[in-house]
Amino acid sequence: MYAVRPRSRGTALVGVVTFALQVRLPYKKMLIVTDIFIGAVLLTMVGNTVHVMQSIGWLPITPIAGLYLPFWLGQWFGVFATWQGILMQAVTAIFVIGSYFLAEHQGKQRMKRHPAAQTAA
Repeated sequence: MYAVRPRSRGTALVGVVTFALQVRLPYKKMLIVTDIFIGAVLLTMVGNTVHVMQSIGWLPITPIAGLYLPFWLGQWFGVFATWQGILMQAVTAIFVIGSYFLAEHQGKQRMKRHPAAQTAA
């Protein structure tokens, strides 16, 4: 017989509580918070990737004059005081937020064209 590890018990407990409370869980709010965290990770990864590409010479380094960011901001969030890094992070954020609003708009347009699909769901 296999011994149950303490981590497995904790995971099982979280699973049981989640399934027991699933009727009352605020799924939409949970997904929004998760999306925000994923977006923050994406921006951090983009900033760090640009920084690495600048460090190895694949991208030019153009410092932003007069902007001094603390060391921890770069280490934790991938925000470095270069035009390339800040612009790529801004472009990424605009793309992700824009795609969300585009998907919402298309969903509303679809519901206007096919109101029967709204009652079937």
